[in-house]
Amino acid sequence: MQTFAQFALPGTILASAVGAVVLCVVLLLYGFKSEPDDERAPMRRLLLTRLGYALAAACFAVALMLSTAAFLDQRRVAAAAPPTAPTTDETQRLEARVNELEQRLAAAESRVNDSAAVATSPVTMERRHPAVASSARPRRIASAPRVASTAGASDDLGVNVRDGWQAVKRGFREAGRDIRAGFANLVR
Repeated sequence: MQTFAQFALPGTILASAVGAVVLCVVLLLYGFKSEPDDERAPMRRLLLTRLGYALAAACFAVALMLSTAAFLDQRRVAAAAPPTAPTTDETQRLEARVNELEQRLAAAESRVNDSAAVATSPVTMERRHPAVASSARPRRIASAPRVASTAGASDDLGVNVRDGWQAVKRGFREAGRDIRAGFANLVR
């Protein structure tokens, strides 16, 4: 079966091509009609038409059988083949890559934690980086609502949710003004 399966694809292509050629020749010579309308040789035309259709159908059936045999053999070979385990070199290379990525992740996390140590102004509750001077405040975008920092907030969930809801409501109130200002700028 293994040697037969390797010839199944070319056989399928050949059988399909022969069937298509036979069908095209029969249709070209005799058309779609199956009843004889030719006075000269009505029985010969009918015989050749039916034989041509039968030969084309047989070619397509052979193509179907060959493709089915190839498909079943392919599934059998795939099911019998054991999964290939990665080689030790590949395993070592992947482990080294994972270790390198873990080190890079740890370094990035430590940088984020170091830069996240910010001082909070008690009046405005804005986050400021220690390197930024108090006179050099970052510009505030007009459409972004100002939200109070919850860095020093309570651990109580209810208080955090209530504060968050208040910030959302303030944002929605400011959104109307921002939309109006945007339309006014668009008209200009």
